[in-house]
Amino acid sequence: TDLNQGEDFGLVYFSADARLLATTTMTKSLLAVWDVSSGRKLYELKFENNDLQVLALSPDGRTLAINNESDSGGVVRDVLTLLDATSGRAIQTIKISEQKRTMTMGPYSEPHRAIRFSPDGRAVAVVFNDERRDASQLLSGGQIRNSDRTNKIRTWDISSGRETISLDFGSQSAGTYDPSLYPEMRDGFAFSNDNRQCAVASGAMTKLFDPATGRILATVIGHAGDVLGVSFSADGKLLATTGLDSTIKIWDVSIA
Repeated sequence: TDLNQGEDFGLVYFSADARLLATTTMTKSLLAVWDVSSGRKLYELKFENNDLQVLALSPDGRTLAINNESDSGGVVRDVLTLLDATSGRAIQTIKISEQKRTMTMGPYSEPHRAIRFSPDGRAVAVVFNDERRDASQLLSGGQIRNSDRTNKIRTWDISSGRETISLDFGSQSAGTYDPSLYPEMRDGFAFSNDNRQCAVASGAMTKLFDPATGRILATVIGHAGDVLGVSFSADGKLLATTGLDSTIKIWDVSIA
């Protein structure tokens, strides 16, 4: 099937059963959901100012989650919106943050996010690796400086919209990591299939935590550079990690 949305594709995301495909344009100004078997576009959503950050489809393919910003009356709202995947109807709108827009040439935050659904589809998580930058030197001929990046996870119950977990693993040095090469941080966070563990990249370490309580279960140390990807085996007993040190490591996490 050939899909044509009139512009180059940016993000693409299949549902677990491969019946639906969500895509964005390269500029993230347009999101479309397609029926894969027929190639028919079910609907599209337009975003002003290219403020769509990331998206994900739930394991059962019924829910589409998008993280975007909206600017109204000088107030910037960072929201997580849950949509019916086949119709585009909004189910839940969750406010992540709200602040007044500032026009100063000073510190600002560049979002780098990822969305993950729990395997049972009851919870949704957003990973925040936002990069903090300082543009105060631009007017005097300087350059934008990268200071550090956040490393947070927040999860919400889908049916109620209630926040269940908020974890802050501490800011990470900008170091040699370039988030522009990995803009969505899609692979830096994972649920195990049995929903008993979550893994999140945290600098050169990987943190394991209980998705029900947020309790830290273990810290995995062994990479010489930042960890970029984490993935559980189907039975949840093994964890694979890869990092900037150009290595892939396999860990036994069955006793975590």
